[in-house]
Amino acid sequence: MKHSIKYFKITFICIFTLILFGCATVEQTIYLGDVEVNAPICPPPTHLNVNKDVGNVTISPRFTATGNNTTIVGSTEGRYNRIFDLGNDSTYRPKFNNLNWNVSKYTFGLDIDFKISKAFSIFGGFNYSGDGNISLMGGNIGFGLHNHAINPVVRFDVGITIQDYNYTAITIVHTKTTSIFGTDEYWSIFGDQGSSTNINPFGTLTINSSYDSSFFNWFITGGFFTQNLLGFEPGTTSYPIFPFIMTYTEIDTRSDMLAGFLYLNPGISLSLNRQIRILLSAKINYEVLATNSNQWYVLPAVQFDFQL
Repeated sequence: MKHSIKYFKITFICIFTLILFGCATVEQTIYLGDVEVNAPICPPPTHLNVNKDVGNVTISPRFTATGNNTTIVGSTEGRYNRIFDLGNDSTYRPKFNNLNWNVSKYTFGLDIDFKISKAFSIFGGFNYSGDGNISLMGGNIGFGLHNHAINPVVRFDVGITIQDYNYTAITIVHTKTTSIFGTDEYWSIFGDQGSSTNINPFGTLTINSSYDSSFFNWFITGGFFTQNLLGFEPGTTSYPIFPFIMTYTEIDTRSDMLAGFLYLNPGISLSLNRQIRILLSAKINYEVLATNSNQWYVLPAVQFDFQL
């Protein structure tokens, strides 16, 4: 009996000590400072129905040039908007336009389009973009609705793009610990490097001439597409580290940056023979969601259509 009472006292003292000295609530709030993103502008694929029959497959290697040192700037929501004391009389404050998007200088791609019926096609493809030592992969998949054996051909495409992004970001973390002894707060600053793969929708309408005996055909495509540039997942999570000891809460204010583009792609198709065509065009993009730059971004493009 004496041993039981002794063990009970020891157990009670241990539990009381854990509760008294270990019980705490920790809340961390994460803010985004300046961030630099590397990624291509990803216009939708170009699909022409020039004398296509049901069952035809078109394989389209393509190349798009952006040019040197193209940068798009913007401002993310929920960014850190105060002055951070770095010590030694140094401070840090993010810019109002705290996001710099460095657009890849070139993009190579390959698209495949399969005409399943007179009114329906499916398509998919991939692309590789580069700028210095940074290489990124992406792709697309979707379907098209169109008329058949009518000139001009009208086609409506709907799909998604899948694209890798690379970013370097300044992250500020506010930590607040509350325990029986009071409240303790402190700030930390970090330099983060990471990558994300984001999925974004697009829709386009294409009108093109379809003269089988002609060396020259024209086309024009208009539409809208989006690009999520960061891929952060803001949210709040709360879970116990150990029963009765600590509760941890994380509040992530780092919002994503969603860019949206109005898209126009006029061009010409040159027929080398019935199965091979060269498409020359200018992919014109106007960003309307993430920035206030009021700039048009023109990407010269060349594409080969091999019709099987």
